[in-house]
Amino acid sequence: PEENCQHSEFLLENLDNWLKVRKPDLIHVNCGLHDAMIQADGTCRFTLEQYEQNVDAILKQLTADHPNATIVFALTTPVNEANQVTSETYGRLVRRNTDVDAYNQIAAASAAKHGARINDLNTFVKQSRLDSKLRDDGVHFLPEGSKVLGEHVADVIRQFLKSHS
Repeated sequence: PEENCQHSEFLLENLDNWLKVRKPDLIHVNCGLHDAMIQADGTCRFTLEQYEQNVDAILKQLTADHPNATIVFALTTPVNEANQVTSETYGRLVRRNTDVDAYNQIAAASAAKHGARINDLNTFVKQSRLDSKLRDDGVHFLPEGSKVLGEHVADVIRQFLKSHS
């Protein structure tokens, strides 16, 4: 979709609208960064249990509605915690890598349960040292980082489409 897919609950609520007229061969999906956002009270937007329920429901719906499609779940990218605190955008810690890791573990387990593939963007960013291409806010990528990440996603999609046919 052209709009930001936001968090897992929003994604789940909109899956039908986004995919009802499409018959995809492959669905590459991600949620987690917005789910793990730290609220003013210090808790994440969605608990790990809520996130697990949502991701499980997303993958269950995708596999049921698109049984011939390859489903790929992209794990969430790491963040720079120090930059978040000093950024003009946030000025406080809004996401922790420990939370990102916990949400990714849940997503990977749910993907395995539903037969979905994994695109481990977290490891890719770390191994590529792409975390140096984050904006000053410590969360979003600079254009050159987005380009490298986008090329990697396209390569992964091409590989999965090759194995699909």
